[in-house]
Amino acid sequence: MVLLTSSVVLLCVTVLGCSHYLPVSALHIASITFSKPTIGATHKMNSEFRIGYLGLCSRSFNKSWICTSRSAQSLETVNKNYSNQLQIALQAYPGTVYAIAIAATVLLGCICNALFLRFPGWQTLELDKPKTSESKQIGTDINGSKGDESKDDIIYVMEFPSSYLQRAVGVSLILAMSVLWSAQLWQALAIWSVTSGLKDKGSNIEAKIGLLSMGMNWGACILLISASIRWCFQYTLMRSAEKSKED
Repeated sequence: MVLLTSSVVLLCVTVLGCSHYLPVSALHIASITFSKPTIGATHKMNSEFRIGYLGLCSRSFNKSWICTSRSAQSLETVNKNYSNQLQIALQAYPGTVYAIAIAATVLLGCICNALFLRFPGWQTLELDKPKTSESKQIGTDINGSKGDESKDDIIYVMEFPSSYLQRAVGVSLILAMSVLWSAQLWQALAIWSVTSGLKDKGSNIEAKIGLLSMGMNWGACILLISASIRWCFQYTLMRSAEKSKED
C-alpha cells in the first residue's frame, strides 16, 4: 500500500507541476527555447517555454517564470510579443500530453487504496460465534486437534481477500498498469519526436525533454508494478496455505 500511495503522489505532483496549480517550472515535460543573438553582447536574448500537463511556464530575457493554464485567456497574457513562438511551443501539446490517461491512473490507484484500507489484511478475530458466512473456523486445542464450537477460545479467521474484492483489485491494477505503461511509453517517444522536429525548424530553436518529470513518471510506474507483484505473491501464498490446510 505504501508503494501504491507513493506512485499516486508522484503522478499527482507531475501532473500539477509547471502550471498555475503548482508553479514549479522544473516539472515540465518539454522545454523550448527561442534564442536571438544580440550585437555586441556575449549572451543571447531569448524567450523560453516549459510545457506541463495542465499548463505552461514562460519567461523572457531570463526574467522570472510566469505559469498559467492552457486556456485561451491565460495564454493571451503570456508573452504577447512572442505569439508566433508561443504557437510553435504549443505544437508540442497534441503528441506529448497524456493528462487524461494519467488522471485515470491516479483515480484507479485511489480506488485500490480505498479497498485496501477497508480490508487491510488477514483479520484474526476471537469470537464466540462467526459473524459472517465467509469466516473459517480454525480453532485448535493444546494437543493440536480441532476445538469444539461451544468453547470460547475458538479463533475465527476472516477470509481475505473476499471474492468481490479480488475481482475489484485485480481489474483496478490491470487497468492502472496498462494505462500508465501505455501513456509513459508513447509519451516518451512522442516527446523525443516533437523535440527533434522543432530543432529542425531553425537554428535559434532549442528543444529539450523534461528529465525530472519523465523520471518521476517512470518511478511511479516502477512502484506500481512492484506493488502489484507483491500483492500477487501474497495472494499466491495465501491460496497455497489454504490448500495445504484442506489437505
